[in-house]
Amino acid sequence: MNRKVRTKTSKKVSVILPAHNEEEYIGACLNSLENQNFPKDDFEIIVVDNMSTDRTADIARRYPVKLLSKPTGLVGSVRNHGFRNSSGEIIAFIDADCIAPENWIEKGVSLLSANKNYVFGGFCLLQDNPSFIERYWLLPSTSPQKDLLGAAIFIRREDFEEVGLFDEKLTSGEDSKLSRELRKKGHTVALSSEISVSHLGNPTSFRNFIKRQIWHSENYLPSIKDSLKDPTFYLVLTWTLLLLSIVASLFIHQSSIATASLVTLVIIIPAILSAKRIIRSKFPRKHIKDLPYIYLLDLLYCIGRSLGLMKGFIRLGNSTFRKSSKQNKNSFEK
Repeated sequence: MNRKVRTKTSKKVSVILPAHNEEEYIGACLNSLENQNFPKDDFEIIVVDNMSTDRTADIARRYPVKLLSKPTGLVGSVRNHGFRNSSGEIIAFIDADCIAPENWIEKGVSLLSANKNYVFGGFCLLQDNPSFIERYWLLPSTSPQKDLLGAAIFIRREDFEEVGLFDEKLTSGEDSKLSRELRKKGHTVALSSEISVSHLGNPTSFRNFIKRQIWHSENYLPSIKDSLKDPTFYLVLTWTLLLLSIVASLFIHQSSIATASLVTLVIIIPAILSAKRIIRSKFPRKHIKDLPYIYLLDLLYCIGRSLGLMKGFIRLGNSTFRKSSKQNKNSFEK
């Protein structure tokens, strides 16, 4: 593939930032990008506003950015819209609720320059003074992160085009799928702490934590091939089926079945998830008193993921029904 020839209007790096109702954080994100120690003439910042109803767009206009509007579409579509309106040889993705260190672009460009056929991603670091949920949910892990996170990616333009950009049908997980597609094409996906970002937008309330889990699990069924490779999916599926069995047992007055299901639902499955997270973490054993808080979050995780699974099932059913109705209508008209 021929490399792109730079012109006076093209940039070495295009930083793409999707944003939906990010007025609380986008100013800090754009400040960090404006203060990069990389030559300003060599990079552009593209903000893609996705149906924001707050002051996100107004705040973005205060900065030297290219502001685009993408009122429809999921996050992959929003990121791709920014890419299609970019000119950089290197594409950098960051989220609007993240802060980049001042050498972020410089480090990303250096990593790609020194490593042919590589794509690099960074980690999302906790902010100072993390909240209750951040402290007990985001336990420091001993298992290395394998896939890219949309909040910190550096990729060559031609490599991104080669894999067909982000999947626009996924509500989440488009970054993990991009990682898999890159590996299939023979690229090496590498994670480097040198391009990590500070994440400000982690859920800090139980309500937002559950909403985040619903959002993540809506794609279990549309991405069923990948879901079947994920052991956690089977736990969430079991949790959901047990919940439905409790409802059914109450209708047919089978209290023993309902009780057994409830114990598994509320105690056993969340405890399995907690044990898994603790084993994979650097969690100090002396903090045994904190175990109930970890368990509580895993119970809320099960609730949110189950709701997302059911939401995805309903959405898939509605989509199938509409397609069937359309086909029947066309057959009738013929």
